[in-house]
Amino acid sequence: MNFSKSVQVSNYLIQRFVCLAIGLYSTCLLGQSPVLIKDCDPSNKSSNPKELIVLGNQLFFSANDGKSGTELWKTDGTPNGTVMVKDICPGAGHSNPMYLTVSNGQLYFTAFDGAHGTELWRSDGTIEGTYLVKDLNNGSGSYKPIDLVNVNDLLYFYLDKVLYTSDGTAQGTAKAKQQTFPSTKPNLTAAINDMGIIAYKDAKVGNEVGIYNFKTKGTTLLKDISTGIASSNPHHFVKFKDRVYFVADDGINGDELWYSNGKIEGTLLFKNIHTEGNGSSPYQLTNVEGTLFFATSNDGAKLWKTNGQPNGTILIKDLFPHNTDASLQNLTSVKGVLFFIADNGKDSAELWKSDGTEKGTLMVKPLKYIGNSALPQYLTAVNGLLFFNASDKANGHELWKSDGTAAGTVMVKNINPREASSEPQHLTNVNGILYFTASDGRDGNELWKSDGTAAGTIMIKDILLKGIGSYPDNLINANGTLYFAANDGIHGHELWKSDGTAAGTVMVKDIFEGEEGSEPEDLILMNGFVYFIANNGLNGPELWKSDGTAAGTVLVKDINDKVHFEGSNASHLINVNGLLYLMADDGKNGLELWVSNGTSKGTDIVKDIRSGPVSSNLNNFVNLNGVLYFIADDGHGVELWRTNGKGKSGEMVNASYSTTNVQPPSLLIVINRTLYFVVDDEEHGAELWKLEQP
Repeated sequence: MNFSKSVQVSNYLIQRFVCLAIGLYSTCLLGQSPVLIKDCDPSNKSSNPKELIVLGNQLFFSANDGKSGTELWKTDGTPNGTVMVKDICPGAGHSNPMYLTVSNGQLYFTAFDGAHGTELWRSDGTIEGTYLVKDLNNGSGSYKPIDLVNVNDLLYFYLDKVLYTSDGTAQGTAKAKQQTFPSTKPNLTAAINDMGIIAYKDAKVGNEVGIYNFKTKGTTLLKDISTGIASSNPHHFVKFKDRVYFVADDGINGDELWYSNGKIEGTLLFKNIHTEGNGSSPYQLTNVEGTLFFATSNDGAKLWKTNGQPNGTILIKDLFPHNTDASLQNLTSVKGVLFFIADNGKDSAELWKSDGTEKGTLMVKPLKYIGNSALPQYLTAVNGLLFFNASDKANGHELWKSDGTAAGTVMVKNINPREASSEPQHLTNVNGILYFTASDGRDGNELWKSDGTAAGTIMIKDILLKGIGSYPDNLINANGTLYFAANDGIHGHELWKSDGTAAGTVMVKDIFEGEEGSEPEDLILMNGFVYFIANNGLNGPELWKSDGTAAGTVLVKDINDKVHFEGSNASHLINVNGLLYLMADDGKNGLELWVSNGTSKGTDIVKDIRSGPVSSNLNNFVNLNGVLYFIADDGHGVELWRTNGKGKSGEMVNASYSTTNVQPPSLLIVINRTLYFVVDDEEHGAELWKLEQP
């Protein structure tokens, strides 16, 4: 095949159809008057075409016709040839096709059919030829295939941080034999030239930007931003396009926006926004579909945006000029629109939105919040809508939603008309349904759900019938089922689950028999099981797991079997490639790092970092490419550590900064195979370091 010719054909098709992606036309390329190909959603709403990709002489994309939800479409450039390929999630539900990728003449993508969770699909453009490749999650699992990429006519993708390959058949879809790409890498969310940028310190330059080499396990200086031993104090890291952006002080310009591509010449002051030398103090860096929004706090609360170029960095709007108490909070992206809370710092906080223009940056709707206690909270995106807890003074704190318009920003339901507020909390998205806790003033604090309508906002079940409320908490989505802890007044605070119906909302198991309750907490999903900490009244707080049945809800291991009732005080549960790490005390070694594969035999201490009964003060757990990094003190100071969980393997990361009077390193961001973090020691101050994985 002529590669250059095929590229030209693909480019032509994409250019020809690109206007469709912004809602429109087929003849843009020829300089003629544009013609609408097809109004996919004739109800005057946008069909919002996305994920454009060429296969043969057709363009495939995702779109919403207003009836079938967001599904897979194709077009040959004509109205009759612009059709939905298949209603994968039947009815008004959304299959949300993503990661559209062509491999060996077939279209691959991820989709949700309502029965199997988000899985790998393929299509040849026909209904019959569009089907699920393989149910990798065994039901409605929560792990989703991501980062699809074609390498030598073989499809590669990640599932729960594990690399898979597929030839388009169920039998040929399996874990890759080698967990590395043969000749290319996927466009991962955080990826910059296979490098890790961290906070680096030594006696000469202070705490600065550094690089960690994963092959040599060595750390080197990237750039001394604030020359000498003074610190630049980098913070607010975010991956944007092919760079890491962060805030740092070079000792001249104050806190300003910087960027790095992992090279000394590519680590530069991005823009000196506040030219008087005391810095603009950027914060709340948020990527909204290719535009980086951020706020500055020097002399008021200002909203900015950048396209990644200094001359493309502009002030959108100064919301509260010269008000140093004002702030912008909770920047949240919903369908390409930035929502945020604008707080004047005195007596008013309102919901705002921005499309990146001054005119388009405005209060969504004046709800007359009074005081910081009425601040809108728990901003949560569900099916393209923003849900939140807010008060309009007349109704107290209730559940609200917004589509970004004043008319579309409304209280979903006055759940508690009897008292001031229903106080919705623990907002959790489970398969496009919002679950939360609230009190209607009659039944107490109970479990609710909402589809965004008043009629569809209902209490799922009055778990504690005495009007006191069961106070559900620790809500998590586990394979499409909501798990939580609640108190029914008979069994105490125990583990529950819900499918969204009263009949399907049940206690999983009475772990601590009687009224006391086992107090489940730190719920986390791993390998199809919900793991949590609970107290059965005999072993004390220990590690448990559940498959959703009473028989399958069991103590994983009595870690502290030396003293009954005391427990291991386990906490900080984190899933790293199918292994559960936690902090626990076995009664002999203090609070140390443990690892579990879900069995008693497979649950063991990784390493007694600080020998004897004294704890090593573990914190800041982070997963970097299947390796757990964390902060610990072995008695010689607080340092960065790592483990892969194999055997008794826990090692301190080699550091070139001073280990005297060092403040704990702060783990900030993982970029491809690089860990960026800040360390503050007596000699160099707080600077940016990096660590690379081989």
